[in-house]
Amino acid sequence: MILPTIKFARIRTPRSGSVTQRPRKQELLRSLVQGKIPWLAASIHAGEEDLVLKSHVVIIKELRARSKPEPLLIVAPRHPLRLLERILSSCEELQLDSTAVATWTELCERPPENPSVISVLIVDTLGEMDLFYPVAPLTVIGNSLCPPGGGHNFAEAAHEGCALIVGPYVGHFHRMISLVEEAADPKESPIIQALPETLPQRVVDALLDLPHLRIQGTSWVWGCSESVL
Repeated sequence: MILPTIKFARIRTPRSGSVTQRPRKQELLRSLVQGKIPWLAASIHAGEEDLVLKSHVVIIKELRARSKPEPLLIVAPRHPLRLLERILSSCEELQLDSTAVATWTELCERPPENPSVISVLIVDTLGEMDLFYPVAPLTVIGNSLCPPGGGHNFAEAAHEGCALIVGPYVGHFHRMISLVEEAADPKESPIIQALPETLPQRVVDALLDLPHLRIQGTSWVWGCSESVL
């Protein structure tokens, strides 16, 4: 099979820790997402943490108003050491309960007695995204919400069946987006475009339509591939 760009290639080798640690981490993640509606903000850059966390506060209210399960935000900064304090500070400013905010490292070291209280999970490690994409049917692609941006490769997320939200600052990754849109039905594209101010509503709408979007996300890459065979 010929892929239209190497960016669509996928290496299936698990990267998240040792073979013995991986099942334990997967079980921990399952306990965190059980009964919740998870969404992932992947590879976010400075400035995007505020947008994502403010969106999460709105999403909590919107889903509660509809009597839906609580959302779980998994936020994975591109540079964890640089952004961790900023994320924690934003959580405090938004008055998110400190017991509802946790880092992946601390949960791996000491799993919570009541996983359902966690509302914001901060991925403060590198090389473990292959754990998080499978449990997050909706992924916001970082480095696309604030200028200058430039986007990130979203092939791994899409291979896992994630519906995708991208901002307006995608840089040269606009070519990947174009290939997806060309291969998919225009009414069923797994890529949702959002402006910073529309991000909360875009996420809410997508989370309420997850079964439909998840099915779309699993097939778009094959459409891209078949278009060049």
